[in-house]
Amino acid sequence: MTRAVGFATFLGPALLLLGALPAQAGYRDLLREWEDYEAPAAVRPAPAPPGDAFPAPKEDPLRAELARLAEARAGWEAALAAPDPRLSFFAPHADRVQRLAPLSADPERAAAALAGDFPLEDLEVLALLRNPGAGAREREFRASLEAFGQVASLEALLRQYSVLTAGLMTGAGAMEDPDSPALAFPFPGLAALKGQIAGREAAAAWEALEAARRDAVTGARRAAWELGYLDRAGALTREMLDLLDQLRRAAAARYAAGDASFSEVLRAEIEVEKVREELATLAEERRNAEAEVGELLGLAPGTRVGTPILPEDRGAAPAPEALYPLARERRQELRRMRAMVGQMERMIEMAETMVYPRFHLDLSFYRRDEISRAGAGGAMGMGSGEPRAFPEATEAATGAGLPLRPWYGTQEAYLREARQRLAALEKELAMEEASAALRVREAWFALDRALREEALYADRVLPLTRAALEAAARGYSAGKVMFADALMSYGGWLEAQLARERRRADAGRARADLEAAVGTSGRTDDEGRRTNP
Repeated sequence: MTRAVGFATFLGPALLLLGALPAQAGYRDLLREWEDYEAPAAVRPAPAPPGDAFPAPKEDPLRAELARLAEARAGWEAALAAPDPRLSFFAPHADRVQRLAPLSADPERAAAALAGDFPLEDLEVLALLRNPGAGAREREFRASLEAFGQVASLEALLRQYSVLTAGLMTGAGAMEDPDSPALAFPFPGLAALKGQIAGREAAAAWEALEAARRDAVTGARRAAWELGYLDRAGALTREMLDLLDQLRRAAAARYAAGDASFSEVLRAEIEVEKVREELATLAEERRNAEAEVGELLGLAPGTRVGTPILPEDRGAAPAPEALYPLARERRQELRRMRAMVGQMERMIEMAETMVYPRFHLDLSFYRRDEISRAGAGGAMGMGSGEPRAFPEATEAATGAGLPLRPWYGTQEAYLREARQRLAALEKELAMEEASAALRVREAWFALDRALREEALYADRVLPLTRAALEAAARGYSAGKVMFADALMSYGGWLEAQLARERRRADAGRARADLEAAVGTSGRTDDEGRRTNP
């Protein structure tokens, strides 16, 4: 009995050992097969190039976009410090700007610079530096540049938030793509769109600044030509007053000799008084022109302004056909509206990117994050963050048979409104382009007429009136010309002189208006000569 029990004790473990041997062999085969397994070539990652054991990290698209934002802002700030002639209405000589720059914040020195004779270019530069309207638009432009920093700060904050919240998820593997492809696709992505919107806003503010500078320079030129005319008209009127005084004395002498009537003496005296009153009127008109200069430069009321040194003849008016396309390209209002159209287009594109389903390759919109959703701490286990494709219960807020996101698509109405406003802005741009062509045509006509009439008075009318005046003076002294004819000759000569100076000033003012209508000004070369736009 004892021997039977011992044999059974030995036989049991032996049988178990014999049964485990095939299972152990199968496990080894499984391990060997696992270790020798190679994935198909289609799903294997590409081998690293020889010698590149540590490949360079991928370029961060957000960092590159932030760099582009900083570069764009630096470019605008450089344009503000040194305006590009291709983007500016008026680009004065750098030496003149540097010389007059200290006067931008010193009204007393600015008034002293204009007290005597001064070149027109000095007044133009002072208008750029001191005009309050241009200063206000410059502050608005600087404010628009802050949009670049706001976009960069917002994107950096969103990046930090996404990294922080993604780090809380118990996902597997390294987090190589912290940004959701949904926010960067389709190209250029939301960050780039925000940067482009900020760029268009800065471009619109820049054109508003250029329009203010253009109006300041144009106003200064018009005021300078008006001052020049009033000074010249005053000199001519005083010369006429001397001639009339001589005529009055001649009439008195002839009346004393009994060769003229007393009425001739009285008429001569009346004409002298009328010319004196005209001198007083010209002086008051000059004070008005000085007040206009004071308004443009922000000077104190009552500031006296000297005589501007105006440029000589700048030639005939350019052909209007060549100015239409130039005005379409350079006029500040058109460039500003185009920037606003571009800004609204990108805003609509960004809204569509955030509202509508995006272009895709029929792949899933959801990430493969099953691991993070499994387990007690996963979103699936929590039961709150798991998106449900179909309703599992009837909620009071939605009701039976309604979608889970009943408010999806509510932004569509705002998009339709934005598209209508964009279409309206494009219509306004077309209307402004037509108005710009009309404005160029009217300014060109005013310049052409002023130049033709100035040539008429200078070349034909003035020599004739001068000859008539001299003949009448000699004839009246000799008793061969009636007093009324002599007085008419004096008046005709003065009117022709004033008309010639008026047309010359009108030509200068019309040329300034034409340059403002086109949106670009003539240049001043190194020798001080001005050219047409």
